[in-house]
Amino acid sequence: MRYKAIRIGLLKTAEINRRLGTELVDADVWASKAAHRHFAVDHPDDYNLVVANLGLVIEDPGYIGQKPGNADNFYLVRNVPGLDSSVLVAIGIRLNKHGTYNLRSAYTVSHTDIQRYRAAGHLWIA
Repeated sequence: MRYKAIRIGLLKTAEINRRLGTELVDADVWASKAAHRHFAVDHPDDYNLVVANLGLVIEDPGYIGQKPGNADNFYLVRNVPGLDSSVLVAIGIRLNKHGTYNLRSAYTVSHTDIQRYRAAGHLWIA
């Protein structure tokens, strides 16, 4: 299968900056061909659900997070109504040469994982 780059949506950064202490600027998020292939191949069971919800996660996340020691990326998470999982989208923290953010990965996470990330101090309510 051939994978194409996907424009995900506009990332509004005010809440992300407040939570992470960053100085990001609002800009589009794109999944490159390679990133699209990554989440399609590495997370095939999640693919349709993830693709259907990427824009919603970017535009209206329920949670914002960042793992300690991984200052190059942050993640946004949103519950998916009617399912026992949420969609997590990992995004590079720096603008690329096109002035957009790169989606690094996307997959589902359980509500149990969300609570674990919150308890560890890696995830906050947006």
